[in-house]
Amino acid sequence: MFTLTGMAHFVGMRAELIDMVPPALPNPGLLVTVTGALELAGAAGLLIPRTLLQIVFLSATLAVVISSARNRATESPSAARSPAGPGVARPPAPRPPLR
Repeated sequence: MFTLTGMAHFVGMRAELIDMVPPALPNPGLLVTVTGALELAGAAGLLIPRTLLQIVFLSATLAVVISSARNRATESPSAARSPAGPGVARPPAPRPPLR
């Protein structure tokens, strides 16, 4: 999980993640880069038995810190205006019938 979410900080969802950073925090792009690097480091650290306990604690701390940005994004007016509603993923577009 940390590998996939860490990679999303650099490829695919970077713009959306930058938009989630609260306006009171400086340099949203840098914060997204740092948190992505921390998630990737956490994924790697879970593979090293000697660092497992420390990585679990640090990863849990990072998840709590990041959750405030995620909560803010799901409660924002722009999310409420989305057709799917706040915090709900859009359903996939219907596919044409097979012939």
